[in-house]
Amino acid sequence: MSLFKSILISLVVLSSVHTSAFADFFVIPVNTAKKMANVIVVAKSGGDFTNVKSAVDSITDASASNNYLVYVGPGTYTVTEPIVLQQYVSLKGSGINVTSLYGNVSGSDSASSAIIQGASNSSISELTVVNLGGGSESVGIYHNGSVVSIISQVLIFVTGQAKNYGIYNRDADVDIANISINVAISGTHNHAICNISSSGSIVNTLLEVYEGTSENYGIKNTSSSPVISNTQITVAGTGSITAGIHNVTSSPKMNNIVIDTSYGDTNYGIYSDHSSLTISHAVITAKNGENVKAFWNKDPSSLVIDYVKATAIDGSENNYGLYINNISPTITHSNFTGATLDILLASSNAKCLYTIGNGVELNGKCE
Repeated sequence: MSLFKSILISLVVLSSVHTSAFADFFVIPVNTAKKMANVIVVAKSGGDFTNVKSAVDSITDASASNNYLVYVGPGTYTVTEPIVLQQYVSLKGSGINVTSLYGNVSGSDSASSAIIQGASNSSISELTVVNLGGGSESVGIYHNGSVVSIISQVLIFVTGQAKNYGIYNRDADVDIANISINVAISGTHNHAICNISSSGSIVNTLLEVYEGTSENYGIKNTSSSPVISNTQITVAGTGSITAGIHNVTSSPKMNNIVIDTSYGDTNYGIYSDHSSLTISHAVITAKNGENVKAFWNKDPSSLVIDYVKATAIDGSENNYGLYINNISPTITHSNFTGATLDILLASSNAKCLYTIGNGVELNGKCE
C-alpha cells in the first residue's frame, strides 16, 4: 500500500458524502382534519403562522416532556431580528434551498447580529440561512451556553461590513453535521465557525471563507475541544492572516480533513498556539501570500500526526511544510514539503532530535 492510499480512500469517501448529504427533505401535512399536537407550521399560506419568529415566540410551555417542532414550509422568509429558540424546540425547514431565512441582521454584539440564536436541547435543520448584515457584525447561527444542540442539513451564507461568522459558539456543546458555510467577499474578520470555550463535533462539512481584509479562518478554536471529521475547508484571504484552522489553547481531534488556503500576509493551513492536537488522514495545502506555513505549531502541549500530507508553496518570503517548537511530537506515515524548509524545529533542543515515526517522508531539508 502506498504512503497516502489511505488518505486518498478517505477523500473519495469525503467527496461522496458531500455530494449526497443535502439530498434529503422533510414533509409535514397541513390542513388535516386533526391538528398534530406540538407541531407549529409556518407557511406562505395555510399554516399557523407566516412569520418564523412569531411562531417560535408563541411557544410558552416547551420542556423535556413537552417538545415542540416548528416546521417551516417552502419559500423565503424575511428575518429582521434574531429568531431566539427555546429549549426543547426544533426548527426544521423543507430542505436546503427550499426553505430560506433571509435578513440584514446586525446588532451591537454577536447574539443580536444572528439570524438564529440556538438553545440547549434544540435543533436546527433542513434550511438555508442568509445574513447580509450591514453593521459591525453578521452571524448566521449563534449559541451561548447551549448544550445538546444540533445543527444539521443547513446551508449558511454570511457577509457584512466588519466581523462575519457562519456559526458562533460560546460556552456551548453543539453537534454540527452535513452543513455548508460560505463567508464571502467583504468584512474585516471572516470566520466560517468560531468556537470559544466550546466542544461538540463538526462532521461532514464544507467551509469556504473569502477576502476578509484582516483575518480569515475556516475554523477558529479558542479554549475549545471539538471533534472535526470529514471536513473540507477553503480559505482565500487578502488580509494579515489566513488560516484553515486556528487553535488557541485548544485540544481538537481531527480526522479526514482537506484544507486549502491561499494568500494573506501570513498564510497557514493549520495554526496551533499552545494547543494539544491529534490529527490523522489529512491533506493540507497552503499557497501564495508572503509567509506560507502549511502546519504551524507554537508551543504545543502535545502533538500526534498520522497520515498527513502538508505542502507550502509559492510564498514570496518563506514556505514551511511543518513548524514545531518546544516539544517532541509523534509523527507517522506523513509527508511535509516546503520550498524553504520541509520541517523546522525551533526550540532550545538540538535540531531534529525528535523521533519521526515509521513511513515519514522528507522531501529535502530539515532543521
